[in-house]
Amino acid sequence: MKDTITDLADRLAMLHIRAQVVLGHFSSDEVDWFPVDHAANFYREAAAMLEGGLREGHPDAIGKVRAVVDPGDLDRAELWGTPLGRLLFTAGGYTGETCTQTVAASVLGCSRQWVNAMVAEHKLASAADRGVYVAQVRGMLKARIDRLVK
Repeated sequence: MKDTITDLADRLAMLHIRAQVVLGHFSSDEVDWFPVDHAANFYREAAAMLEGGLREGHPDAIGKVRAVVDPGDLDRAELWGTPLGRLLFTAGGYTGETCTQTVAASVLGCSRQWVNAMVAEHKLASAADRGVYVAQVRGMLKARIDRLVK
């Protein structure tokens, strides 16, 4: 699994390639050999800056990272189980007050059954849409991260 900086740097590089194709600078056949290595340091530096902004919870960084991530990925539970997704979730980058139990399981790195058990044990409150509250999941994730850091 990619670390946050590598994930963000790869996504930034892909945006560059997409922009070049859309603007007509390259045909889609040429993209396979298009060298993005010249910009790799720029992408890694930008990714590190964005990661730092997420760690500090800066709204600008949250908005920029959400813009870098494919909109379709923001709706998929798989993203939220990656280091980038978890950091974005913790920073407040998951919009909405509730999330599905599948998203909660991905964020927490557990099974949906475990999330369901936490709801049954009242460790997580069940939302009206059969989901759980994002603030509670975020709190659990932050507590887990704090324990790992200490």
